[in-house]
Amino acid sequence: MSVEFKHIKGEATAFKGLGYCEEKVGNIFEAMDHLEKALDKAIEGSLQNLQKEISIDLVRVYQIIALKY
Repeated sequence: MSVEFKHIKGEATAFKGLGYCEEKVGNIFEAMDHLEKALDKAIEGSLQNLQKEISIDLVRVYQIIALKY
């Protein structure tokens, strides 16, 4: 594994975690922002499994926003 790959995977995972935390405390738009950044990083690194996990989280957040508004 290259150092760049590990860096991208770490960033994607970190943004995913931030999104999860923001969602849990009710900061839904911040959660969406972090998860979208995580997805961009996962796509950049061709991390298909992580892309799927993040996409599931994003759909849940989008649904929360849709129901709220």
